[in-house]
Amino acid sequence: VGNVRAWPRMSYDQLVRLFPDGKTVHLPTNGQPLPGWAKWQGKKSPAASDAATIAAGKEIFVKNCATCHGNEGKGDGPAGIALDPKPRNLTLGQYKFGGEDWQLFRTVWEGAPPPSGMAKWDGRMSEKDAWTVVVYVKSLAPKK
Repeated sequence: VGNVRAWPRMSYDQLVRLFPDGKTVHLPTNGQPLPGWAKWQGKKSPAASDAATIAAGKEIFVKNCATCHGNEGKGDGPAGIALDPKPRNLTLGQYKFGGEDWQLFRTVWEGAPPPSGMAKWDGRMSEKDAWTVVVYVKSLAPKK
């Protein structure tokens, strides 16, 4: 799949209607990103990837994300049982919308489009906390 998920059956116009604010990492069939893509593309986490940040990220994750993703990020939280599709098992290091810092942040901050149950956390946690969660989520993936 790579870092950018393409919806080969959706035209630019269809995606614009589905995401009028351009807040998606999906590329339409013509390969042109929707408006808003540049807002996220290439951003690096301002949070350090050290033990203290990972510990802080875990604390934020358990408080805000474990209900769906489970305490260890395996997608087995109690609220996740009712979701279809199920929450992602973050310990696999496979992310639907890409695994770069900016792609993970975008998913936390903006949520994911239906049918995903991934809610946006913009306004419910600070940007700093969201970046800290990104560092923690990346720490869950298998080491390369």
